[in-house]
Amino acid sequence: DGNDDQCGLQSGVAWYGVSGNDYYILVHGYSDISGTFELTINCEPPGSTTWIGEDNVYTDWFNAENWDNGVPGNITNTTIPEGLINYPTIDRTAVCNDIYLGSNAVSTATLLDGEFLTVYGTASVDRYFSGNDFDWHFISSPISDATANVFFDMYLSRFDEETNNYYTIIDPSTPLNVMEGYAVYSTSNVNNTVTFIGTLNFGNKTKEYSASYAGWNLMGNPFVSSIDWEKVAIPAGMNTEIHFLEAATGAYLPYVNGVGGYSQYIPPMQGFFIKAGSTGSLTIADSIRTHYGSDTFYKNDNPNLLILEAANSNFSDLTWIHFNQNADIEHDGTYDAYKLYSDINPELPVVFTITPSGDWLSINGMPPTVSVSVGFTAAQSGLFTISLIETGDFTEIILEDLFNGSLTELSDTSYTFNYSEGDDVDRFLLHLTPITGIEETLTRYNIFSFEKDIIVRVPENTRGNIFIYDIIGREVASLTVNGSINKIQVKRPGYYIVKVRSLRNVITKKVFVRE
Repeated sequence: DGNDDQCGLQSGVAWYGVSGNDYYILVHGYSDISGTFELTINCEPPGSTTWIGEDNVYTDWFNAENWDNGVPGNITNTTIPEGLINYPTIDRTAVCNDIYLGSNAVSTATLLDGEFLTVYGTASVDRYFSGNDFDWHFISSPISDATANVFFDMYLSRFDEETNNYYTIIDPSTPLNVMEGYAVYSTSNVNNTVTFIGTLNFGNKTKEYSASYAGWNLMGNPFVSSIDWEKVAIPAGMNTEIHFLEAATGAYLPYVNGVGGYSQYIPPMQGFFIKAGSTGSLTIADSIRTHYGSDTFYKNDNPNLLILEAANSNFSDLTWIHFNQNADIEHDGTYDAYKLYSDINPELPVVFTITPSGDWLSINGMPPTVSVSVGFTAAQSGLFTISLIETGDFTEIILEDLFNGSLTELSDTSYTFNYSEGDDVDRFLLHLTPITGIEETLTRYNIFSFEKDIIVRVPENTRGNIFIYDIIGREVASLTVNGSINKIQVKRPGYYIVKVRSLRNVITKKVFVRE
């Protein structure tokens, strides 16, 4: 602990530290040392010690100030509790006897061992999880020799990619495979903590995945630390997207390429789905482990990101839309995430975007566009509301309800609608109206098309008329301006000239109407 008398050392000799079975001293107080002298050390490492994380700059395992009873040695029973700010990192040979890592509702203890730690005794690792009607959890073992008995008196299931189904594990002696994710549910409506007792997982870990059915494989973080998904080497044939289960709602939270409802940092012992297009193997390297994210989630500010929320009085669901010139209009395995949904919570609304080929996406990365197809479904009929909770740099975002033709500017308000069980999921269009018309000091006109509709947005209280001409100048439609958002349907695809004549302005724009 830095005291000269820690080990009964003679004057002029200070205790320096311990690394493995090697003990270091510092000789001081002499301006010139020559000749030889004898030094007798009668010292053993502490019998027990607890990490307190006092070092606010470093997370050094070997800094005695970070422990309440000195740095662990080969006979030391070591405790790393939950709820601290700083956790230990090991960068050279280290030892301990038994080691315990805690977990509670606030945080989970982490350790970066760097493959340097030798545990002469046994590792005990807690994993906290909550319990209520919807609380299924994805979990993964941090030890190499765990069995299903860890979850005694709970429901434990494995997921089989070849059948796309879950199967309950009955035999408590069933081994829990390293890097495999499992679904667990407690019948107790209280907080739960399980303890893994065995040998910690160290070093690089690899697990095979398959693509016999739909390609969904339930993987898991096998370490007592977070892993940075952005640093994982994604194999060919596997998408970059991952999906987590939100216990409190039963909703799946996606993450891909910096976008989604979850962090790039996968917490210790966390299970998650990956999507594979072909058989392969995934390696999680020891070098991508991190303390960050064991209890922290983050949100990226993205000027090209929209987040759409569908909600009822009790639950909500999100879908993410972001724009990137490198993305494809279909699911491309890099910028998109499929929509996963479960029947755990029948009250949960489900909102998503729909690609031209009909795929449902929870995260949709696409090239810049003027409209996006938005789908909705629910297990129960009811009243729901759609709103924007992130608008990026977009200033005008219009939601069209295809059931009744209504148009709502979501940048100003939300949209409430009735849903009946079994309604067509292809219900909405999201019109993105970049400023492509004439902009004056106080007025703005936006004109765009979707399928056979032409949408004309004019300033509030505008009085005037809208005229539609075909490419050779024939008038094909006209109407009086009726409100700030006007919709005109034309019968044939092609280019049209739209003219808006108000009391003060004449605005003209060419638009293309698709088939």
